[in-house]
Amino acid sequence: MSRGRVVSSFGLAVLFVGCRFPELPVIGEDASDGPADGAPIDTPPVGDATDAPIDAVDARPVRTGPLVTNNQAADLVIGQPSFGTNTDRGVTAQSFQPDGIAFASGRLWATDYFRHRVLGWSSPTTSDPPATYVLGQTSFTNGAATNATASSMFQPTGVAASGTTVMSVDSYNRALVWTSLPSTPGQAADLVLGQPDFTSTTLGTGPNQLRVPTAVWTDGTRVLIRGGFTSPRMWSWTAFPTANAAPASALMVGGVTTNATEFTPALGVFSDGNRLVISDWPKHRVMIWNTIPAASGTPADVVVGQPTFSTETSGTGAASLNGPQAAIIIDGALVVADGANDRVLFYDPVPTASGASASYVLGQATTTAAVVDQAPTDQTLNNPMGLAFDGRHLYVSDHDNRRILRYTLNLP
Repeated sequence: MSRGRVVSSFGLAVLFVGCRFPELPVIGEDASDGPADGAPIDTPPVGDATDAPIDAVDARPVRTGPLVTNNQAADLVIGQPSFGTNTDRGVTAQSFQPDGIAFASGRLWATDYFRHRVLGWSSPTTSDPPATYVLGQTSFTNGAATNATASSMFQPTGVAASGTTVMSVDSYNRALVWTSLPSTPGQAADLVLGQPDFTSTTLGTGPNQLRVPTAVWTDGTRVLIRGGFTSPRMWSWTAFPTANAAPASALMVGGVTTNATEFTPALGVFSDGNRLVISDWPKHRVMIWNTIPAASGTPADVVVGQPTFSTETSGTGAASLNGPQAAIIIDGALVVADGANDRVLFYDPVPTASGASASYVLGQATTTAAVVDQAPTDQTLNNPMGLAFDGRHLYVSDHDNRRILRYTLNLP
């Protein structure tokens, strides 16, 4: 099985799951690039009223037990005819290899990087459902790359959804935005971020440009986009963009040094409306800011997967990570897709001190086990890369098994 994959934008970038980036210098800032280090990033609004029944869980009754049990079995599989298969069935509405996933307004979305598309389902209730929606292609049987347009994609990795808004970032150095729920195959996007129009693919690092974006998050008001490759960036919009190439409100600039302020370019970015959570897989850690930083260079408050911010060792124990790809917060618990360890870890509650141990696990028998490359079943994972929550279920994009697994959570 492949532990890595190429992310290419005209030969610009290569990402390898579970491997470190080479220690490359951070590209210097230019006055024309917009906000410099320390540019303000406003405190985000809390929640999205459109998604309140699904995404806002603060009003939920207090649960009395763990969200899952160790090695809990999934109850639904998407992308395979059974839990015991992981075959490529070609370019269809039932075959894909997912990276980023998202859920909002009754729809599950998944990027299909190699076929240059995003697939969507209306609240799956049975295994192996065909996708209902496709973006980036005109039909479910098309999977070839095309030139940049409002209705095409090139190697999408991240997808976000909130209310009626859907966003996806791709290797044309841009984010496509649908401001109303897409309903037709290959529906054209309404807005583009990072480019002045839908046909441009310019590489950039300024406030109105994107550089190999890999992940996106939105609550319908704030937007966060992560990427950068050799020059790590977090672009932040504090009000939802309404025009093409709308400049970001601020830039957070990362780097290659192992400390509390620098982060590498990778896939995961998430906020619960207050905290910022990113998965920093080359350094085998997840970084948590208790409030979204007001300036670039603000140190994170907590690191998960490492005992301190100055270490970057991979491991298989309950307090270790190996190439974490995504992290989200569900009902007060931090959930991490620990890609190279073929598992999903739960830290319950969200850690407030560095070096915390996981409370329970999916994909492995215990939180200290990491048996990799297991045959596909309803209890195994192979390079999980994305997480999504619909208010009752956790969805995991099980990348190397070419499927999405659904788990029912223990919620009141």
